[in-house]
Amino acid sequence: MSQVEEEKSDPFFPDLVYGKGKWPSLQYATFLSRARSIFGSRFPSGVSLYSLYGHAFQYADKTLNQSKYTGDPGLDSAPDAIDRYLQDVREGKERFDFVLFVPEGFGKLDGEKVPNVVETDDPQKMFTARFDGDRETWGVDSSCGEG
Repeated sequence: MSQVEEEKSDPFFPDLVYGKGKWPSLQYATFLSRARSIFGSRFPSGVSLYSLYGHAFQYADKTLNQSKYTGDPGLDSAPDAIDRYLQDVREGKERFDFVLFVPEGFGKLDGEKVPNVVETDDPQKMFTARFDGDRETWGVDSSCGEG
């Protein structure tokens, strides 16, 4: 972030700039690291197939949506699959049935709410996903660590 060619305002401390050799606040660097684990390296302007959201999206499309966006029921996916889906949802087309739970403050992309993402402060739900009317859940087994 210190190496970007133009100075940008730090969202957590507007008087602080980063870029051209200047570092952002630790708060912004931490936020960006977490957001990129959820949405991938294209955050904040896009979503990568190789992210938590990307994997949930691909699974939902391949198992619940006949691979309409990914184009392949196997491991491969069209590189623009998520972009096309997000555009279709913006245009009012139907969302398919999955929900990814993320921590409060991580549900938007360039200021716009991300489809199929629900912000939560419930640690049991964070970083879990539900599919097909809650018939299937991805996440930590609730019995882990219990005696």
